Amino acid sequence: MTVTPFFTVGDHQIFDIRQDIENVQLRNNIIDGLSPYPASLPSSLLWTAPGLRLFDRFSQTPSYYPFHSEIEILQQSAAEIADGVPAGAVLIELGCGTIRKTKLILSAFEQQKKPIHYYALDMSREGLTDSIRGLSWAACGSPHVRITGLWGTYEDGISWLARPDSLKETTSGAIDSVVFLWLGNSIANFPCFQEASAFLACCRRACELSQRSCQFLLSTDICQNPSLIDEAYSVARPEYRAFLRQGLTAANRALGRLTFDLADWECGSLYNADDYRLDFFYTPIRDLDVVTDDGPPQRFQKGDRVQIVSSGKWPEQVVEQLCIRAGFHVQQRWKDGLDAYCFFSALSFPSTA
Repeated sequence: MTVTPFFTVGDHQIFDIRQDIENVQLRNNIIDGLSPYPASLPSSLLWTAPGLRLFDRFSQTPSYYPFHSEIEILQQSAAEIADGVPAGAVLIELGCGTIRKTKLILSAFEQQKKPIHYYALDMSREGLTDSIRGLSWAACGSPHVRITGLWGTYEDGISWLARPDSLKETTSGAIDSVVFLWLGNSIANFPCFQEASAFLACCRRACELSQRSCQFLLSTDICQNPSLIDEAYSVARPEYRAFLRQGLTAANRALGRLTFDLADWECGSLYNADDYRLDFFYTPIRDLDVVTDDGPPQRFQKGDRVQIVSSGKWPEQVVEQLCIRAGFHVQQRWKDGLDAYCFFSALSFPSTA
């Protein structure tokens, strides 16, 4: 399959690499997730363009340490982080919500006069367009930083990258190195370490199929202070509650009907210290039936939980072990002053194939 630019933002091309253009899979995942116990909704519902804007607003609040700690690390260490990326590499950002952080990375490459082709991968067309537009200054007249957009999910990105000719269609010159930039503790949105490790391994294999080295630049939340976590993620705060409730609105849009009446649902959270995980869920305020166009209504009792997303608070050694399990070794790491956030550089082990 040959991809052609779907549209442009200024001088920057954006390619449509979606495999599920009609969002059939998302709709099916919503319906299927309501049947088992415990019920769940796809976390991707949170990351629509409105959801991204709400999260960005929430992340600026003073008590939300993950954003401020990550900015601190990048302001202090972006040059060192960029040092570890080979010249001429492709840099693929998995989700491009907060461009303030990305700008710090791209600025470091520009200051080092290191040629980089940056790809922003995002499932939201509007969010992707906004990010590309906001980052365009970095490539304006620059001979070093080139910017391209990829419209699709993580899975679409892996499938696209696994094709030997994928980068040849969008990049001039030989490409030996692919570097994934994954900010915002997004790796810990997987419900468990094993799934996160499996995803890293899928990215590594996609690079191996195209005979390129694979590297990850990961930022992770390593905070083990419950009071700091509670203050940062309180669902009682209107900014965070608005973000979570947007997931129900997105579910209604995907289903094409008012399946979830927001007046019937509250947002909740539960910190599981044993699994280093903070879970977020919706709970009905009364007994009700959730009705879709497929299958019988699903009965929910007052207080039942519908999981929407997890935010892992994984210690450094856990992150290092999941990297090793996926076929990577951690080369370097940087931490903030609170010892609550860590940035990892992990390189794939040489392929034995």
